[in-house]
Amino acid sequence: MLDEPGPGEPGTPPADDRVPDGAPGPIPAFPPPPPPPPPPGYTPWGQGPPSYPGAYPTPGYGPPGYGPPGYGPPASPFASYPARLGAWLIDWVITSVIGAVVLLPIHAVRRDNSVIINGTHTTRFAFHVSSQGFLLSALIVIIYGTAFIGSRRGQTLGMMVTNAKAVDAMSGGPIGFARAMGRAVFEYVLIFLLFIPWVVDMLFPLWDNRRQTLHDKVTNTVVIKV
Repeated sequence: MLDEPGPGEPGTPPADDRVPDGAPGPIPAFPPPPPPPPPPGYTPWGQGPPSYPGAYPTPGYGPPGYGPPGYGPPASPFASYPARLGAWLIDWVITSVIGAVVLLPIHAVRRDNSVIINGTHTTRFAFHVSSQGFLLSALIVIIYGTAFIGSRRGQTLGMMVTNAKAVDAMSGGPIGFARAMGRAVFEYVLIFLLFIPWVVDMLFPLWDNRRQTLHDKVTNTVVIKV
């Protein structure tokens, strides 16, 4: 009697692909779950109006963290005028103290106890600042503003106290040392050469829709709350 052919040998019937009764069947393929909905207020990239009145036309932005990093207008509101004025006064006191420490020992600033008025000596308490003193005081103010505003923090010591910060008006990021120097130089020129325009510069945030001073507009910066 001939042996029956084994599996895989010629004459072997094809294997049965059917699943025996009671065995688990194949797992059906389900579609992946949909992605979670975006947070409230989110708009797709490239859609939506500018983020604040008077802003340059920019792509739409959702909540912080959405969209390409490092691009988009500042998300924080603009700093109030009292906060900006308070920061300036604190910085003025700080730079004045630094100036006194630097200028008095080299006699760039000296006290005059008497002056000549109508040919007679009159006792009067006054200070006289030499041309060297003016140049050094300007240098102190410019270095102070450049070092602090140009840093990644974007704050002077006065701004740290009043929770204000200078940033780029378009990207909301740091402005860098070059623009910070230009900002400080422009303000200092207005102070000592054109006093009335400097007063206008200081009051400009009261009616500007982005609360910018003139030296903010020249360097395309804004001051925001932090």
